[in-house]
Amino acid sequence: RQPVAFVFLELPPDWVDVNVHPTKVEVRWRDSGLIHSQVLARLRQALADSDLTPALTTERASIDPQRSQAIIAAMADFFRRAEPQQRQLGFAPTRPAEHAAGRAAGADRLRPDHSLSRPAPPATMGPPEMPIPSTMPAEKPPLAAGPEAASKAIQIHNTYLVVESADGLLIVDQHALHERILAEQLSARLAEGNLETQRLLLPETVQLSEAQMSVLSLHESLLASLGLETSRFGPNTVAVHTSPILLAGVPVGELLVDLLDRLGEAEGSAHRQELLADALNLMACKAAVKAGDPLTEPEIASLLAQREQVERASNCPHGRPTTLRLSVRDLERQFKRA
Repeated sequence: RQPVAFVFLELPPDWVDVNVHPTKVEVRWRDSGLIHSQVLARLRQALADSDLTPALTTERASIDPQRSQAIIAAMADFFRRAEPQQRQLGFAPTRPAEHAAGRAAGADRLRPDHSLSRPAPPATMGPPEMPIPSTMPAEKPPLAAGPEAASKAIQIHNTYLVVESADGLLIVDQHALHERILAEQLSARLAEGNLETQRLLLPETVQLSEAQMSVLSLHESLLASLGLETSRFGPNTVAVHTSPILLAGVPVGELLVDLLDRLGEAEGSAHRQELLADALNLMACKAAVKAGDPLTEPEIASLLAQREQVERASNCPHGRPTTLRLSVRDLERQFKRA
């Protein structure tokens, strides 16, 4: 979630204030905000230029043939030496009562409502079975599915979308993808200064704690820039007058409380730009379709079409993958065609 990195920056000497500490154990940049924004912009650009769509692969780990043959030979010899001792073992005959009880227990396990665990097969030294597909970084970006392929997409358990791609198929998490799309749309419109809002017919009143009221006083202008205009309605009550049009249908009271809690957690440890990005991600999460929501064919087609137009569509704002790619080659391996 928060990987550690060592970043080396080359700056003009006059950009560094070395007189902060008498023994020079600490230095300070003269314009930390500018440096922070520049580093953040470069990181975002690098991520946007990279394809981060994970792929399901069935590649096996390489095995040294000589070592494998030596292990097989050693184990085969071990089992040959164990066979005579096994044949000398004897068993007492089963008494009739025990035999009947055993049959009853076996019949009990065969009932439909009884969970039966199949015993493990004896160990063999043959070639290993095909491993279950594991998530690996994609080697190349998946090509656009196109309108025709999008129209053939199907929804699985009202949570995942499966669509044909140029080299196989894509499995899409509908909530994660819609969350990324909304986050990018909100961010773009906020940057352009045209985040459309709608005035509520009846202002929604919200009860807040003292801590939340304090955060609201501190970040009232930031919330207004996000489309949430508020006013005092009592000692610990506020009225919400507007909400973003993109978030139509989202309970604005719950949204305001969640935003205040998130801003309170980050108070004093984040820049305004980071607070805005965090707030936009939360708003997108609240407004996105959820796992379990049925989608119509036009809604599925629209979601997949917007995926091709959004930067960083491979991951949701929280870092989870939105899409997995399964190639035809991997399918052929699973069905023993390759």
